[in-house]
Amino acid sequence: MPFLLCLLVGGFIGYFGIEMIMRKTTRVFKKSWKGFCIYTAAMLALLIPLQFDAFGIERYRPQVNQIESASVHMGYYYGSTRTTFENPESIQTLLDWHGNVIASKERLKGNRQSYGDRIMLTYQLNGRTVEREYDLGSIKSNIKDPLLTDLIDILNMPETILSRHAFQRELTERNTHGNKVWFSHADRPDRTLSAAEALRLYYEGILPDMQNGTIGKIEAVFDYPYYDVYKNRCRITLRLSEIVEGELHSETLELYVHKDSANTLAVLKDMGILP
Repeated sequence: MPFLLCLLVGGFIGYFGIEMIMRKTTRVFKKSWKGFCIYTAAMLALLIPLQFDAFGIERYRPQVNQIESASVHMGYYYGSTRTTFENPESIQTLLDWHGNVIASKERLKGNRQSYGDRIMLTYQLNGRTVEREYDLGSIKSNIKDPLLTDLIDILNMPETILSRHAFQRELTERNTHGNKVWFSHADRPDRTLSAAEALRLYYEGILPDMQNGTIGKIEAVFDYPYYDVYKNRCRITLRLSEIVEGELHSETLELYVHKDSANTLAVLKDMGILP
């Protein structure tokens, strides 16, 4: 077994190497082998239970009725997004997916990449937090693990898109500013939006598309170039800022428009922003 072999070889080299340095001689084997055996037994007693999860720490999943909220944080290649779940049914869906990850431990070892994205699960319980971190491959590693695509599907449900992107407070003409539609190609100029235009774009375009699951999605794209004709071309930034109970409350919504974002595209075209 590689784990035991590495432990024994590393322990042998480390233990007797230190003995040689301390005694300033290479003749340490006859006098030190008992100490080495005790050292090795202690290390095995400590590390083997951890390696095989004898205490069930790695396999632990809280019960849905213990969880106040759950969140998934995905790294750089997925836009550094965090999605929060508060509905018990959605939390149970995430727990079921987490169970599949645990059951696939050995298979997932082959997905580990030095440049892979880490996916963090966080469960907020009554008075404590449970966190787990996994490497399911990444866009850059070109690994199409079914567990990753299953997670993307969960994160792209309409309710999870809304929890990730929808404004927490009502957007009004008085609390919105700095709104803009950006284009990454020089053939079309960026467009600053008035407050009225921002409200129309959000309530008539973006919000219905989020409810339909057609904007604000996390992309499960493993091969460049992106398949979506509007990806990297049209980006919307909307901002909300107001004083709430004496403190400044700010939110920023930033989304790429997709070819299937029908309501958003219709509003942008009606405003003359898109042809």
